[in-house]
Amino acid sequence: MLENLEAQADGQWKLVKVNVDENQELAAHFGVRSIPHVVAFAEGQAVDQFTGVLPESGLREFLSRLTPNPAQLALHEAQSLAAAGDRQAAGDAFQSALALDPGSDAARSRISASCWTAMRSPTRRRNSPSCPRRRRRKTPMPRCARASKR
Repeated sequence: MLENLEAQADGQWKLVKVNVDENQELAAHFGVRSIPHVVAFAEGQAVDQFTGVLPESGLREFLSRLTPNPAQLALHEAQSLAAAGDRQAAGDAFQSALALDPGSDAARSRISASCWTAMRSPTRRRNSPSCPRRRRRKTPMPRCARASKR
């Protein structure tokens, strides 16, 4: 069943089988007590697992938890651009990730951090369309408000 789902996934994930009789140390490391024992990896780390036979619907649900959604893919792309030093493209990509998932704390915090950096430099602020400009108050702040700010 997993082979069929892998073929349908168009390369989103890869199925790797390990013979536990030939690789007993690896089986012991993952606590394999019976087979089938499925371990899912993401970026080199075991992230989820199950033991036993699951129906196709159960396998699809398991895989759906592991496959990144478009917002996660956009966030990963934005982080890659930021790590490469392309601040403009990274800012746009973080905005896209936030548009796809408005509740993304990771995207929101990265946008805030880049805006904070941009606000400290007038040149950067002019070149960073993803950051709002500071607005000057049209009317002076009331005296009581100025006193409480001190």
